[in-house]
Amino acid sequence: GAKGRRGISERTANRWFLKLGWLYGRNKKGYCDGHERADVVKYREMVFCPRM
Repeated sequence: GAKGRRGISERTANRWFLKLGWLYGRNKKGYCDGHERADVVKYREMVFCPRM
């Protein structure tokens, strides 16, 4: 069993990230942003831009 172990393995965490739709690993850009996500684009087009 897992007697004496602390936490979960990196592999298990990675499996859960994938199952939940997340990507695990290094970001090659050095930053992470969600400006192209569908909900963000919709907000920008329907709410933010009309106010400008």
